[in-house]
Amino acid sequence: MGKVLSKGVVRRRKTSMTDYRLEQVADYLCTIELALVKYEAKEDGETYNKFFGGIGSFKRNWFKQARSKRI
Repeated sequence: MGKVLSKGVVRRRKTSMTDYRLEQVADYLCTIELALVKYEAKEDGETYNKFFGGIGSFKRNWFKQARSKRI
């Protein structure tokens, strides 16, 4: 039996720019938190090191800025 994709998986809806930006910010903060978890578990790959730098650079630059913007 072959695999079948559901047609109802992707839903398009009108959103305001505010909602769109909030979703982008949430995605960014989740990415930073996930990167921290991966760095601490020593599961960071070459992609993380190329983009964020080492763990020290990541904490000083990316993580520090993200935490300062947390509510």
